[in-house]
Amino acid sequence: MSPKADSRLRGLGWGALGGFLGAGLGHMAVMGLHRWAGDANLWLKGAHGPPFFDLALATGIFYACVGAALYPGAARRLFGAGVGLGAVLLALALPMALATRLFAWGEAEGPETYAWFYLVLGLYGAANAASAWLLGLFAGGWRRALAAVLGMTAAGLAHLAARMLVPELADRVEVIGVLPPPSALGTGMIWGGGLGFGMRFFETGEAS
Repeated sequence: MSPKADSRLRGLGWGALGGFLGAGLGHMAVMGLHRWAGDANLWLKGAHGPPFFDLALATGIFYACVGAALYPGAARRLFGAGVGLGAVLLALALPMALATRLFAWGEAEGPETYAWFYLVLGLYGAANAASAWLLGLFAGGWRRALAAVLGMTAAGLAHLAARMLVPELADRVEVIGVLPPPSALGTGMIWGGGLGFGMRFFETGEAS
């Protein structure tokens, strides 16, 4: 196997591992906080709009784990975790915290609006793209950043298409306590693996 192919497979494997851990830990963190604090999803929320803390926390932990898995060495793993988590906080949690204090869409008299739906969807997409981009950028420049975003996007679209074509792939097993459902772990592995494969696409071979 060539060094480049080996590096890509390592990126796929480490990314999948980080995605597995991130999806699991993110789910358990959300469930654990709800057990401890009640409706923890209201944290950071202003007077308007939908709650978003669960989404921000789970997404932040996911990218923190993926970043830690894909950066070699203890110090670099900590840096990668900070990049993944920080991108989600800046691109999702902070804008939503401000928006829920500034905007009252759909609360005043007037036509029905989907503004909050589109805002959350847009910010969630931006947070995913920002995390993948920055993880690739700090690993080796804009080409790896773009490849990381494209790799993760391709993996996510392939996973979505497979679930639409084969509905049996959708996990219908009920969540037991704080344990994550297998579907969440599988999704995390696919997204993380795609990101890692893309991020290592231009490497000539680097140990992790």
